[in-house]
Amino acid sequence: MKMAALVILIPPLNVLNGTTMARQSGKVLTHNFLLKEVWGPHGVRETHYLRVYMANLRRKIEYDSARPQHLLTEQGIGYRLVTE
Repeated sequence: MKMAALVILIPPLNVLNGTTMARQSGKVLTHNFLLKEVWGPHGVRETHYLRVYMANLRRKIEYDSARPQHLLTEQGIGYRLVTE
């Protein structure tokens, strides 16, 4: 499925998170990896914060955020971005 091109305003933290996901497209990125990449080595360690930011990002990029096709959750592991 191709995504339609449109302009979306995304906060900087979500941009960084999305950029990190895009560089690793198709790979499962663990919660710990994403927390370190986005918030740095001394940043937050709570996966709850990551879930909130990923849900916000999902609402911005998915047609139906309740049935994501691009930003997928890998239960207990992390997230995977599917671009095809």
